[in-house]
Order: sequence, then C-alpha cells, then structure tokens
Amino acid sequence: MRITPKSIYNGFPCSFVAVGCAVGEKNKDLMRLANGLKDDGYLSLDNMNRYIRSLLPIQKKEYFKRGTRPLLKDFLEGNKKRAVVCLLGHYVYIDKEDYWSFFKNEYDEVVCVWWIKD
Repeated sequence: MRITPKSIYNGFPCSFVAVGCAVGEKNKDLMRLANGLKDDGYLSLDNMNRYIRSLLPIQKKEYFKRGTRPLLKDFLEGNKKRAVVCLLGHYVYIDKEDYWSFFKNEYDEVVCVWWIKD
C-alpha cells in the first residue's frame, strides 16, 4: 500500500525523501544534501549507495538484472523487512508491505534494494 510522505518532504528529490522516511524525523542531520546530488535531484546507484550507507545501517544490497526485476507490488507481497528501493528512475522507502512515495509505483520494476538492519 502506498503511503504519502509528510509534507516536509515536498519539493525534495526522491532519493532524499526515501532515505529521510527511513531515518525518520528524529535525525536533525537529515537536512544535509548528499554529495553527488545534481540540480534535478538524481543520484546514480553509486552515489545513492554512499548516501544511504552514510545515514543508515545497511545489512545487504541486492541488485536485480534485467529480465529478473520484479514489479514493486509483487516484491512487497509478504515482505517483512525495511529497505530503500531503487525503481526504474525513482527511489522509495518500504516497510513490510507498505511503501512511501508521492507517486503510484506499484507497476514499476525493482532495480536495487538496500536492506536496513533492525
């Protein structure tokens, strides 16, 4: 199920919103922008990897090759963990079967997942 992020994230790039939702509002240092963040807010997978790992304890990074990428709705089915997910052109935060995004992404393919340690 899609959950809309809080209004404090309006206007920020999806990479920032996804990590911000994962970290939570308790972290006052969250408002710093990532190195490599371009004007349009796009982060490459490498830059996103560095950004996520600088703010969150990551258990494992999982990459799906073309032809093996599940749709987000199928990926979330039965999921019991928290993660930041890269879809084709978009980043979202997931917690169990819910995802945080300003857009409907159920039918987007999952490219990469950063599983968060509990």
